[in-house]
Amino acid sequence: MTLRDKRCADSSCSGRTQIRRPAEELCFAQKHDRLGLDVLFEIGERRLRDDLSFAAIHALLKARGIDVTERTVSNGFKRFLALMRCRAGDSAKVRKKLRRRGGMIVLIDGVQFDDHSPVLYVVTDTLSHTTLFAERHEVRSAEALAPMLERLKAMKVPILAFVTDKEKGLVPAIRSVFPDVPHQILPTALRQALRRAPGKASRAPRQDGR
Repeated sequence: MTLRDKRCADSSCSGRTQIRRPAEELCFAQKHDRLGLDVLFEIGERRLRDDLSFAAIHALLKARGIDVTERTVSNGFKRFLALMRCRAGDSAKVRKKLRRRGGMIVLIDGVQFDDHSPVLYVVTDTLSHTTLFAERHEVRSAEALAPMLERLKAMKVPILAFVTDKEKGLVPAIRSVFPDVPHQILPTALRQALRRAPGKASRAPRQDGR
């Protein structure tokens, strides 16, 4: 699947020279990562929950047609752990940089390995492609997710908009904590297509302003 970079369609817009990368690609993989978030999360869950060796995880992925090496699996586990410990949003330096950019468009994407696994919520600023933090949640209700949004609010960086899927708990939680911030729902079909895509999203110039 190819996702196009975007530029404002209004020829008189002062920001037309600025090209934006599509938020949707961050539902597929982290910046500079060749493994999709679903595969990364599966590696982490197989290792931590099922106590499988990297060789066993590698064999399971290969059997499903995911062409990776055993080293890629072990490196993927390290990146999974790094994602779990991500605290960039708590950094004063990162906050200052995001304020200088004028604010954030926040993508929140929930990834779940299976029906019995907790959901990994990855919170990312799509303008700078900065992963702010990630949290695992056993419960997906609005009440359970509100503290995650309060953490985002505590950054004191202007939030220009949210981009999420139409998750039952997340949508009302955002409405409760950020009632005045625009919220775009990413179509489920697009997210599923992104996760099925065999290669990482590529870039080509274009922008429709939405």
